Amino acid sequence: MSIQDLKQVTVLYAEDDAQLRGSMTKTLEYFFGRVLVAEDGQSAWELYEREEVHVVLLDIRMARLNGLSLAARIRSQDRTLPIMIISSYQDIPDLMEAVRLHLIDYMVKPVMLYKLKAALGKIATNLHEIDALQTPITDTIHYNRTQKTLLTLEGEVSLSRKEVAFLELLLSQRGKLVSFEAITAWVYPNEQASNQALRNLVLRLRKKIGKDSFSCVKEMGYLLP
Repeated sequence: MSIQDLKQVTVLYAEDDAQLRGSMTKTLEYFFGRVLVAEDGQSAWELYEREEVHVVLLDIRMARLNGLSLAARIRSQDRTLPIMIISSYQDIPDLMEAVRLHLIDYMVKPVMLYKLKAALGKIATNLHEIDALQTPITDTIHYNRTQKTLLTLEGEVSLSRKEVAFLELLLSQRGKLVSFEAITAWVYPNEQASNQALRNLVLRLRKKIGKDSFSCVKEMGYLLP
């Protein structure tokens, strides 16, 4: 994976300095496909919980929740997510904490473009190593979130837009029952879809990922274990 491939990736960026936040956001938009921006640590945590995030860039000194505390909280949820600290300070305790949290890099402001590109190269390599953009469905089938395809032992399998919507909804609620009403509203937002339309969609998807890959709870909804 190269820096160019980061165009398939979502980055969460948190910085409390409005001017720096604006300029850095424009730079990140050049490299990443999607940039989620927060003005403090708590807002960043709420974005992390709500959105699918592949990379995190954090300032240290932020209101409500500082960068290292936020990084530690994220680490408790995800041991491999690439996290990078950008700070005006180079305190030894902060550096030691960054090492303990297995952060990708610790950059001191002002961030020069060549240093940022070097750090992004590390991030791209790390994402490739951990297969961050592929989600297992079964032991032999993975979902590629950027290409919106299935990766099977026989090769790549394409999905329709509605199949993608249905699968990503179940993945986002993995281990939880998703009601028929929630599925219909998500997959058919501007349509009057019948129960038969949903059943036909499920039938087509099961042919691609296996009939036992997710289960139907009668008169309630579907669940992906």
